Amino acid sequence: MINEMINNKNDINLGFENLIQNKEKLINFSKLNFPLFFLNQGSDNQSYSIISNLEKNDREYLNCLKIKNIHVMRKEDQIDLPNYQLFRQIDFLKELKDILYLRNPVKNDERDYEYDLLSLEEIAGDYILTPDNYIKMNYLILRIYSNIPIVIFGEKGIGKYSMVKKITEFINNGSLNTITLEINSDTSVKSIIDFIEKDVIIKSVSLDMEENVKKRVYENNGMYYDPKKYLLF
Repeated sequence: MINEMINNKNDINLGFENLIQNKEKLINFSKLNFPLFFLNQGSDNQSYSIISNLEKNDREYLNCLKIKNIHVMRKEDQIDLPNYQLFRQIDFLKELKDILYLRNPVKNDERDYEYDLLSLEEIAGDYILTPDNYIKMNYLILRIYSNIPIVIFGEKGIGKYSMVKKITEFINNGSLNTITLEINSDTSVKSIIDFIEKDVIIKSVSLDMEENVKKRVYENNGMYYDPKKYLLF
C-alpha cells in the first residue's frame, strides 16, 4: 500500500515545487476570509467551534452567528463569535480543550491529581499561542483525525516541529510520543518506507497494547484512563 502511494520521486519533487509556487495561499489568520467549522472531538453533544476573521456586518459572519445561537430563544442572550485577535493564552487553551475534547483542566490551580492530569497551562509551558499558529494547529488536528497525510513546509527555525510537538503533548497529557526521521536531499523513498514499516508501525502497535492493559487496570478500579497514542505526521 505504501509502495503504491510513494512510487515516484518525480511526483514528490513536483509536489514541493507546486507548494513553493503557491506559498501565498498558505494558511494565515490575517488573510482568512471565510469561516471555519471544527467539530469538537469525542463530544457527546456534537458541539463545534467556529473560527472567523470576518467583520460583524459581513453576511457570512451573520450566518455563522445564527448557527452559533441556533438554540438561543431570546435575542439578548445571543453571544458573538470569538474574537481571536483579543484572545489571551488562557482563552486559546480553553478552545483547544473543547476542540480536542481534553479532560485536562485548563489552569494550573485546577490540576487533577486524582487522575494525574496535567493542566493545559503546564503542558503549554513557554509555547505561546497566537491566532496564526492556533488556526494552523486546528488544520493539523483536522487532518490527523481524518488520516490525511500532512506536509509542513517552511524554513528551518520557524516553529514547524515545536507545533507538532505541542499538539502531541496536548493530546497525550504532556507526554511526547514521537518517532522522527531526519529527511534531507539524500533521503530515499525506500528509507522512508522502511522507517514507517519497521519503526512507526511496530512501536505504535506495542504502545497500543501497553496502554490498553493500563486502561483495563484503571477501569477495573473504577477510574478513567485516556490511552496515549502515536500520531503520524
